[in-house]
Amino acid sequence: MIDTLKFLLPQLASLQSTGKYTFEEAYALIKEDMTPHQAAEILGQIIRSQFEDNVEMYIETLKLFREIEFNIRRSLWPPNKEAPHHFSKALRAKESTSVLDQKLIITILATCADPTGLNLRNVLSHGFSLDPSLAYPILSGIKSKLSEKIHFRKYEDFLFEDETKILLFHIDKKSINDFVLSGFDSIKNSKFIYQIENDGRMPVLQKAYQLYNDNLFDDALLLLFPILEHSMRVFAVKKLNLDDTRLCASSSEHFLSIKECLPAFPNDISEFISDILFFPEGPRIRDRLMHYTSPIFTPQITFLAFELFERLCFEYYVDDTEIDKDTVGKHEDIAQKKAWKLVFHPSRILEFEIFYCCELKPDKDLFEFYSSKTYARLIDGVKIAKGADSHTFKEDYINTFIRNDFKKIVCLFAYCIATSKNVKDTTITHFLNICNCPSKYANLGDSVRFVSTICSECAFLSRHCKKIEKELTLEKLTEFSHLNFGDM
Repeated sequence: MIDTLKFLLPQLASLQSTGKYTFEEAYALIKEDMTPHQAAEILGQIIRSQFEDNVEMYIETLKLFREIEFNIRRSLWPPNKEAPHHFSKALRAKESTSVLDQKLIITILATCADPTGLNLRNVLSHGFSLDPSLAYPILSGIKSKLSEKIHFRKYEDFLFEDETKILLFHIDKKSINDFVLSGFDSIKNSKFIYQIENDGRMPVLQKAYQLYNDNLFDDALLLLFPILEHSMRVFAVKKLNLDDTRLCASSSEHFLSIKECLPAFPNDISEFISDILFFPEGPRIRDRLMHYTSPIFTPQITFLAFELFERLCFEYYVDDTEIDKDTVGKHEDIAQKKAWKLVFHPSRILEFEIFYCCELKPDKDLFEFYSSKTYARLIDGVKIAKGADSHTFKEDYINTFIRNDFKKIVCLFAYCIATSKNVKDTTITHFLNICNCPSKYANLGDSVRFVSTICSECAFLSRHCKKIEKELTLEKLTEFSHLNFGDM
């Protein structure tokens, strides 16, 4: 396994002393008035666990991190209230302090939520070390103490259903070859990986591919992402001429994050990274992998993470040796990789919602503009329109209109607004008024106001749509999007 302390700066590395305590012995020495740093000085002296399979225990340790955090958040906060985003703030909030004793809170902070402590969660999940021998006994002890205070239970799985639907919807336009990876043997000599080969990570990476092939997607990703992230960090520090300390975990210095690495890579790879890791409506694979207790990754979503890793490997495959160049030539799939086109950008989500609402399939991207700030509200409106069929009126002609024409009108206006410039808030408000008409007036039983509101709001938006650029007339929009809206 990788050297535990190689990518830890001295202040943090010094906390990991030679083991002499069991968890219970160390826990007995921790006092309620200690700082996380003081508690870490004790916890760092816990006897390391010995494993027959370090890789398996590394996976289990990462699962313990997320299980502890997720259960604290779900058990101590009511469903209608969000816990603070940062785990350290959540642990210090009254919801935690009113249930958990201060000694346990300090222990958790010192282990995985406060940078002045051991910082083991960052160390392991961000790829600075793959050695779980200190973290595992501490986390096992914490879980035992926590189970006396809260009930550990399995929460609802996160299934990635919507994200997979969106990916499959756009897949015809992507450069993905039937979700087939090139495989470990095709990338093992990449310059992108070679730089970490001597750190003992290659067997772990090979195990990740094995787990992927065995359809154990959660475990495969738990191994892949720390290696992916640290490989990006090593490459970006060199490419951007940054100080080597940015490679290391620290008690005070900020290590290089994935977002900060993006300028080191070509634009299409940066977009791929943002697409699957950061966009709010996207799969946010790393966030859900490390912070959800029950992520059920689909084959397609898991593929995206490995595909990203392989694209990085192929991008930096060629070294200075003829051997590497010959190796590249033997893999046709390297040359066939095309630039990634966004799937989960808000514009692509809106496109998906429009066509899904109208049960159609595009043959090209609907939107070419990416600067609009209105996408989120438009997406919400189209989602509302998708459920319009569930609202009924006494008048059959209104129900027929809702089933046949209402969704198409909403989608056309969403398209017009999304491709317009300088959209005013009042325009979005009128659009959302249309979207909410079926639910609002069906609940009131007011068909007269439903009809009058639809007519007045459509009249306003029709005037707005006529103001868009000349080449984006209603007729061309209708033809371009393959929608038959009829007369408006």
